[in-house]
Amino acid sequence: MAPKEFSKRIVGLPARLLMSLAILVSLSTVGIATAQDDVLRVGVTSFQGEVFDPTLVPITAAYQFLIFDSLVDLNSQGTELDPGRSLATSWESSDDNRVWTFHLREGVEFWDGEAVTAEDVKFSILRYWREEARASNISSIEEPLGGDAEADERVEIIDDHTIRFHLTEPIFYWPELLSPFNSSAALVLPKHWIEEHGEDAFVTNPMGSGPYRLVESVAGSMQVFEAVPDHPFRAPRYERIEFMQVSEESTRLAMLQTGELDLANMSLERLPALESNDLEVVTKVSGTLWTVLFVEAYQDPVLGKRSVREAIMMAIDKETLNQAFFNGVAEPVNDGGNIAQIFDPDNRVTRAPVPYDPERAREIVEAEVPDDYELRIHAVIRGPIRMDHIEAIAAMLSAVGFNVEISAAADYSTFRNGWNTGMAGSGLYLKDGRKYLIYYPSSYAHSPEFGGRHSVIQVPPGPETREVHPDLPDQEVANLRAFDEELEALRTASSWDEYWDIYSGIMDRAIDQLAPGSGLFYTPAIFGARPGVVPEWDVTLGMVPQLWLPNIVELPPTAE
Repeated sequence: MAPKEFSKRIVGLPARLLMSLAILVSLSTVGIATAQDDVLRVGVTSFQGEVFDPTLVPITAAYQFLIFDSLVDLNSQGTELDPGRSLATSWESSDDNRVWTFHLREGVEFWDGEAVTAEDVKFSILRYWREEARASNISSIEEPLGGDAEADERVEIIDDHTIRFHLTEPIFYWPELLSPFNSSAALVLPKHWIEEHGEDAFVTNPMGSGPYRLVESVAGSMQVFEAVPDHPFRAPRYERIEFMQVSEESTRLAMLQTGELDLANMSLERLPALESNDLEVVTKVSGTLWTVLFVEAYQDPVLGKRSVREAIMMAIDKETLNQAFFNGVAEPVNDGGNIAQIFDPDNRVTRAPVPYDPERAREIVEAEVPDDYELRIHAVIRGPIRMDHIEAIAAMLSAVGFNVEISAAADYSTFRNGWNTGMAGSGLYLKDGRKYLIYYPSSYAHSPEFGGRHSVIQVPPGPETREVHPDLPDQEVANLRAFDEELEALRTASSWDEYWDIYSGIMDRAIDQLAPGSGLFYTPAIFGARPGVVPEWDVTLGMVPQLWLPNIVELPPTAE
């Protein structure tokens, strides 16, 4: 395989990401052996619970998409819906988008020879919200089906290869919600096998219909999968895939160098090491959104001012952070405070970040912030966020005149509990987010009465409303009002054009009012790969949060 050019400018705004779906890899292959053709060794930081029932884990592990087929699946690049890789070969809706009918592929079998039918599809979807289930984003499917009380009747089996969904509300993107873009509920599980062998057996010994089956599992160490011959619509590229749990990044890098691993995730700080060792660099387009969120600003007469929130964002030197922590590959963006956690094909939602202007920030601080005011930064450590990231931002805020207090480091669950109960106190925190094809922005823009996750924005008047600080002017309070009306309009959109138009208005308001926060930048996820692992076709590793392995371990139709 000819070497491919690598540029440190590996990501652009979402529109360019979607138009230029390509891998960017480094330098030459001289002096290092290529990967074996029949075995792929993948290094992962953890096995995400080491259970093979996808309903029991919050984030579906990458290998689940190899074990099971999806009702609606994505193309091999993980970038759009593809009936050619789905159990459903076609689908259509009623004129009002309330009734959706899916037509299943015939001749698909589980590994034990039993046919995959509409009974398995219905059984699988209803399992995702039983009491012990832990899968994420399921409410987006459960609520339109009426939950436990109505779902059994609302999911109608027409025949073995036809299933119909009767929704409580019009949803024009129902197929996307039933795909890996949204959740693991797309995965179809064997009703007959689970009923015969039991839930516990399925957790450790899964039965699927996908192109790879589990043959060995060593807790905390290794999981091994072998190709299923003659899969009717997905063609394995490897005979065997070995997942190895290697928590330490330095160890994963060393194993790539010695050939013990063929593919492994890496931090952006490892880019120079990957390049200098003649390893290829694969970028995954669904990386991390870095955002500053303002917490309970309506209870703070200083942070409650829009001008002060803007000064905070003006004081942060994004390019310095980019060079210091991300080797210059971060792309400045504004997601409106984690509202626009989406891929936006026409660049209609994501906006430019607040510009770096320390002089103006200093003027605002001098005019608007009392000398004895302390700006609290909640030190929430999760995902890629580290204390040195937080300390760097604190130093920038101090440089323009803020008295900054960094709270004791806490994990997100501890912080969230304090936030939900009103005990966290006002301030800001650095948050990591992910990008999705569809992200209904309720968590941070809705009030709690309408499904909001936290009291980031002041809620409308009502019995659960937390008290607004009496010194905040009415206009400042209005800037912090929840987006309930706009979000309800988004729920009833009937097309992507209407959806993006409404979403664009939400973003304009969020950014104009700097509520609930402001975005900093987007960073891609990167993987180191040995020469020979990256195929000739385009590789993006998908737009889902997980590593989208079909992009590498399955042959696209043009390569079969």
